[in-house]
This record gives sequence, C-alpha cells and structure tokens, in this order.
Amino acid sequence: MTARQLRQHIPPPTQPQLKALATLPIITLVILTYRHPLVRQAIWELKYRGNLVVARLIASLVAEELVKIERYTSKNIVILPLPNSMRRRQTRGWNQTELIAHYIPYYYSKARVFTDVLKKIRDTPAQATLKNRARLTNLTNCFRVHIDARKKIGTENLIVLLDDVATTGATFAEALRPLLELGLTDICCIAIAH
Repeated sequence: MTARQLRQHIPPPTQPQLKALATLPIITLVILTYRHPLVRQAIWELKYRGNLVVARLIASLVAEELVKIERYTSKNIVILPLPNSMRRRQTRGWNQTELIAHYIPYYYSKARVFTDVLKKIRDTPAQATLKNRARLTNLTNCFRVHIDARKKIGTENLIVLLDDVATTGATFAEALRPLLELGLTDICCIAIAH
C-alpha cells in the first residue's frame, strides 16, 4: 500500500478527536485517526515488531506534511523523534519514532534528523496503560536536552517533534518544556495518529 492509497482509505481525525491537543502552546499536526483499524495495526506493527515497511510508509506521510509546512516558513526543518527510555529501548531494541524519522530524508531531503538531542531520563509507565488524568502527570520532567542542543540544532531552524500517537498531548507538552527553556521557540509537533 502506498501513502496515497492509505490517505484515500482512512479519513483524517475530526475536530472533536483533536480537542485534547488544543491545549498545547505549539501547533500540532495529526496525520491519521487512531480509530481506524488499519492505523492501529500499522502503529502496533511499528511499535512492537519494528516493521520497516510501515516505518517507510509513515515517513512518506510525514514528508507530505513537511512539504506543506515548508510553504509557510523559510526555515530549515529539524526533526526530533521523541525518545524512549533506555529500559524500553533495550526491551524492544528500537524506538518506533526513530524508525520513521530515519526514512523521512528519503522523501523530504531538506529535513535533518537528530536522535541524540532530546533524551528521556527516567523510565515511566507506558502512556497507553494510563487514564487521561494520570497521563498528564506521568511524564513530568522526564525529558532533557543535550547540553549543546542549541548549538547543534541552531536557532534559525524549525524544530519538528515527532511521535507515533498523541492522545492528551502530555508527551509533547513535556518534551517541549526543556526546548522552550533553552529559548528554542520555533517548534511544531507531528503525531502520526490521534
């Protein structure tokens, strides 16, 4: 299946579905609705099997969104995939958002991907296992940025935080915190599904 075929078969998320993400201080884009069984299966394949075919398909969808973003900014785009904790990475052997990010430059050559700028410094229960209220506090202060992040990313770039699924927006909100504290304010978030 191609990205075009996937878009034809799966409707985008509706406004009521996106209501939870409206509280974020940064523009957040969601590509697909998690309610569709094909999307749920694709995310599962990516997250628990490390399916590279799915990673490439999703990367092509993200690249389409980056082309749209490019119309509104003259800045270069830097992609920061949201990190897993070390324990989760060791258990799975990969980070699903890094798998997607790895393939984005194949479809959108202007994007630069940094996987070592944002770090998750403590292991937390998986967001999917928690109720909405608990999700909002589960990740408090669990992300840090590399000491040279500002120099590495550059202040003249647009930072795109990338995650597979956004429900409450709590993960994005916590990942934004250390970046905003560094004075990096040109940021948007892209979730594959909501």
